Amino acid sequence: MIQDKVTATIITIGDELLNGRRVNTNLNWLSSQLHKININTIKGSAIPDSIEQINDELQGASNSDYVFVTGGLGSTSDDQTIEAISHFLKKDTYFDKDYYEKIKKDFIKKKLTLTKVIEKQAIKINGVKYFDNPVGSAQGFNFKYKDCMYFILPGVPKEMKYIFINSIKNQLDKKVKKQYSQIIQTFGLTESYISSQIEVSMKKYSDIKFSFLPSFKRVSIILNSENQINIKKARADIVKILGYHIYSLKDKSLLETVVDLIIKKNITVSTCESCTGGQLASLFTKNKGSSKYFKGSIISYCDDIKNTVAKVDSKKIKKFGSVSKQIAKEMAINTSKIMSTDMSISITGLSGPDGDGSLNEVGTVFIGIKYLENIFISKYKLPYERDDHRIITCQIALNNVRLILMNKMGDNIYKFK
Repeated sequence: MIQDKVTATIITIGDELLNGRRVNTNLNWLSSQLHKININTIKGSAIPDSIEQINDELQGASNSDYVFVTGGLGSTSDDQTIEAISHFLKKDTYFDKDYYEKIKKDFIKKKLTLTKVIEKQAIKINGVKYFDNPVGSAQGFNFKYKDCMYFILPGVPKEMKYIFINSIKNQLDKKVKKQYSQIIQTFGLTESYISSQIEVSMKKYSDIKFSFLPSFKRVSIILNSENQINIKKARADIVKILGYHIYSLKDKSLLETVVDLIIKKNITVSTCESCTGGQLASLFTKNKGSSKYFKGSIISYCDDIKNTVAKVDSKKIKKFGSVSKQIAKEMAINTSKIMSTDMSISITGLSGPDGDGSLNEVGTVFIGIKYLENIFISKYKLPYERDDHRIITCQIALNNVRLILMNKMGDNIYKFK
């Protein structure tokens, strides 16, 4: 039977999730996977390894259609999920000797130390259905309580994801109405500005849910609806309104979009960085195969390296200051020559917290890009803390590369021929 509106509760178990030792990635991943198949997560929680609290959460979640529980299926004394669920269902446990032998063989094969506590992972609950877990030793399982289906999964992300994808997702797909989704990735616009610009479209397509996810100069617009035709119409409207501020209509990062353009243009790239300390180069080399287009980087954090390695004239540094359009230009031109690349990106600025004694305010940054015979220099004043300033500077540099390769670089730059 196909259900209209389907809800889920996610319960993540583990003391480590509450004391800051682990980031709760399971909650984020599961909720995103459920959203993709039109299941609405109405509650997500993190609770300690406590039988009493686990029972309380299980009981309180039964008003959802589905409950997903992760964690506490390990072999140590603080893993109490099996005991808690045994009490919750009022069902006995048993020792699965065959499964224990399988665990022993796996440990021997992987040359892992086998201790007595591993026996705990062979303790099972009567009357529940178990899932295969070839990537770990903690088996997931499911059961029905009242009108709600419960899925109990390992806390180890790799194991949890394997079981969900291979044993659970398909059966959920068959019971839920199909929902269509469209992501529109933008750069350089605020959430409020975008909302005001597409307000007419939002009212026009009332059967579409519009969501906005801002992050470091980027805003992702998410469209969700059971009406695929209206999704396509709304997308066309938004593309027309926002134009080149949209960098992707897929779930891709700005970096992936830029790299795709670089590969398509069949060009090579190098960088010369000061205040970002090699972060842009690190982004370019993030994926395997990057040596096909990325040749190298100069980290010219101090003026001496700008002069001796990046070959920037020391007289120009003294005259204009190291944070200037002239030095950004020299850094880009010289690095392109040194690395023999079609494009070179330079960054020089003040990430703070202190200034350099010049007239430049903290947060000032110049980004230079030499591409073939053209040189583009842009200046920004970014009022962010040091770490955020460096991240945002790299994102702006990537976006400038995108605009240049699309012939969409605006007039708010210094352009030298």
